[in-house]
Amino acid sequence: MNSRRIESWLRSLASPERPADAVPPSSPCLDALTRALGAATSRRSVLGALVAAVLAPRLPTSHAVAWQDATCPCPNPPCFLRAWGRDPNAGGQFRLPFGVAAAPDGTVYVADTLNHRIQYFDDAGTFLGMWGSEGSGTGQFRTPFGVAVAPDGTVYVVDQGNDRIQAFCAAL
Repeated sequence: MNSRRIESWLRSLASPERPADAVPPSSPCLDALTRALGAATSRRSVLGALVAAVLAPRLPTSHAVAWQDATCPCPNPPCFLRAWGRDPNAGGQFRLPFGVAAAPDGTVYVADTLNHRIQYFDDAGTFLGMWGSEGSGTGQFRTPFGVAVAPDGTVYVVDQGNDRIQAFCAAL
């Protein structure tokens, strides 16, 4: 899929109108995930969340820059605020962090890919906890690739090595 097609999809997912070429393709996995999430969820919204989880770290976000401009002391945002994570095996540290998402309450979730776990932090970067281990059972991962958070706080994890998406409630 080329970048022009991706940009078109992202615009169509954000707009209230639905162009004919923006209808997501049908697939058994996408249809099953949509049914599992309930009648109020459309295939389009599920696909949009998954696309955002994978592509959002690579796309420019003017909202983030505007937010930093309002709170950041530097004259030319975006400006560096903080970083965390060094020792790859300790809690709050990473081995190939790949996906990141922020929940409505400010909690930041990180897919710690080579540690096969999800870690979560407050908005200041303070380590709050983690879950997951290497495997194929419920709550286990093989190279979690991306993470997204729904408005209700549900955390979706792209479990790439197990070819699945796992959903978790926010009350961890």
